[in-house]
Amino acid sequence: MKKQNKLYFNPAFTIVELLVVIVVIGILAAVTIVSYTGISNKANTASVQLDLSNASTLLKMYYTEYGSYPIIASGSNCPSNPVADTKYCLKLSPNNTKTYSPSTGTNSQSYSLNITNTNSNTLGVVTNDSKPIIPTSAPLSPVADWIALPTGDHQGSYYDLVSKTWGATVTRNTPKTIYDPNTQKIYDVDANQLAINPRSDGKSGYEAVIESARTNYLLNSSFEAGTTLATNWTREYWPAGVALGTLTVDNLANYQTKSQRIQISGTAADTGGYNRIWQRSAIGTFAAGENATASAYIRGTSSGISVFLRLYAYDSSNNNIGNSADSSLTLGNSWARTQITYTNLPVNTSYVELDVFYSGIHNGDSADVYLDSAQIEKGNYATSYIPTTTSAFTRSVDRVSVASNNWNLNAGTVMIFSKTESTFPTGATYKHLLMGNNPAYFFMRANSWGGIENHINGNNGAGYTYTPTINNYFSDAMTWSSNNFKGYLDGALKSTNASLTVPSSLPNPMTIGSSYGDSPIDGSIQRVVIYSSALSDSDILTTNNTLKDGP
Repeated sequence: MKKQNKLYFNPAFTIVELLVVIVVIGILAAVTIVSYTGISNKANTASVQLDLSNASTLLKMYYTEYGSYPIIASGSNCPSNPVADTKYCLKLSPNNTKTYSPSTGTNSQSYSLNITNTNSNTLGVVTNDSKPIIPTSAPLSPVADWIALPTGDHQGSYYDLVSKTWGATVTRNTPKTIYDPNTQKIYDVDANQLAINPRSDGKSGYEAVIESARTNYLLNSSFEAGTTLATNWTREYWPAGVALGTLTVDNLANYQTKSQRIQISGTAADTGGYNRIWQRSAIGTFAAGENATASAYIRGTSSGISVFLRLYAYDSSNNNIGNSADSSLTLGNSWARTQITYTNLPVNTSYVELDVFYSGIHNGDSADVYLDSAQIEKGNYATSYIPTTTSAFTRSVDRVSVASNNWNLNAGTVMIFSKTESTFPTGATYKHLLMGNNPAYFFMRANSWGGIENHINGNNGAGYTYTPTINNYFSDAMTWSSNNFKGYLDGALKSTNASLTVPSSLPNPMTIGSSYGDSPIDGSIQRVVIYSSALSDSDILTTNNTLKDGP
């Protein structure tokens, strides 16, 4: 019988099966890569956070031991000044680099430390008075997203989340002095630094205090000169011949080292008299129709005596031609600021006088009051304190410059979130990119280089009229595309102009706020966002609602 041969087949994958396998492998590989990348990024972020925390602890320990934050030479992680001490060397994880910036001098009382992971470009920031943070980006992919961050005791700068660098600068010729109502203290801010405060409305984030050029017309306003009564101040009391109390220049100071102390004790001869100290601005410093605002820092106690501020107007012949309403002083154990405004000074006004009045003095009444940091300014509000000695002092205007090299000239959007403090003066000239504190005048202009200009104002064509609310947060926005310019207030479209020509180039950097002293920015900038495209009306509204409440 013939044996039958069996056929054996070697099965193989079909093309479809191979494709399925390849796709599955690809999916698994992609998932693995994404998972690994996510884990790796988290690890990089964690290493930055850990290094920031460790460095913050070491720097605080160094400060506790030596009374100063260290100077660390570039390329080194160990303190070299004021004391070289290797036990406080900063230890960085692999692929992490640092940028350490103490305040100037060998007695550094503040610092800012940035740590960057070179693999993921993750950056973290810590300062002497803030916790370690790793900023996150804002929506809609901004070209530049500026968030005010603290870099020391009431000093700061703007940080660009896109380039991950400190991208904005401030131009100020001299140091600046600001008053923080939260602490009721005055702080000196170095030249080329922003004054940074927590959001005054209690929301998250910080705000950069930006101020215009202003002048303090009172001399020796901080009472650093003189002994019993500082130079340029005069004392007067009534009835004549009755000595009321003592005057001393005291070392209990609100600013620097001295203040004026006035101690009054009523006697049997006092039947309702008054006592006052006063100082006048120079002849010709004020004119009819202007507003004058005086402010001073006061502390102390009073029993039975009314203490208040008053402003007088004088003509060039030293005749008293009017006075403001009185502003009662708040007395207590801490310094408090009182201000008073004389609106619409009368005809023939040449200068003004600030009086600190003590009235209704009788037997047994008493007062023990300290006065410091007094000033008189033009306008209807008081700015942060401007110290003077022997001549009136004008503070330079603050300027924040933003790099424009990433701007799209053909289409773009600029948004500013800030705080209203005052209105713009009549007849002021506005130049460069001006986005100030008053939504009544949104202005973008740079005629010197040929061409971007837009007015949104009740006096310019299809504009609008808006009366700002003092201390109100608002947002301005401008978009441009194909020669079509639009202006927005709080996310709502307010004006359009299709007749303007987009320039072929931009100055770099661009100025937020004028570089001229006649254009004030008297509020505080919370945030500036620049986009490389012209956002739509709905995007403007969405972005406004997203960003206005904090970083």
